[in-house]
Formats: sequence, structure tokens, C-alpha cells
Amino acid sequence: MSNPCHAMTSAYGAKLLAAFERVETTADVYAHRLQAAPDECRTLFPPIASELSWSKGAFQSLIHPKYKHAEWLEQEGRLEEAERARALADWHASKVAHRDKS
Repeated sequence: MSNPCHAMTSAYGAKLLAAFERVETTADVYAHRLQAAPDECRTLFPPIASELSWSKGAFQSLIHPKYKHAEWLEQEGRLEEAERARALADWHASKVAHRDKS
């Protein structure tokens, strides 16, 4: 899920569950784009919650290591930590190919 915060009614949750067949995308795309009727969903801006990808790099992502964090560490003079963060981002597989066997 890419959105850090969801709020929904139990009726909309039941609608999402009833329509669900298999995982093909992220939960936010499913709930906001694929299943939502016009005027059924709202996105708040600025967001009431945020995620690390909005940061300037001060926080390390525990899901997908970011080069932005290594750059921030360099700017802070923390060169050894920046080197480790960059190596972790280099090593991390951010995309994986998947083929349906059916």
C-alpha cells in the first residue's frame, strides 16, 4: 500500500471486499481508482499523515532504501553512514518481475 492513511466506512469496506478477486495493484489504486464511483472517495491535501518518501532524506526507509537518504547523510558530514546507505540502495531489488503461471 502506498498511502500511509486510509479512512473508510464499513459499507465501502464491504463493497471493496465483495468486488475483490486477486491482487493486481496497490490497495490505494484498487480503492480509489478501480472500485470507486464518482464522488465516493476523497483525497486530502495536505495529507493528514505522511510517508518517508515525502521526506528530504533525513529518515531511512525500512521498505525501499533511498539514495536521497545517502545524500542527506553526506550533507550532514556522516560519510561512512552515507556509504553504507548507498550500498544498501545499490543492493536492494526495487522491482521484481512476476509472471502468472496460469
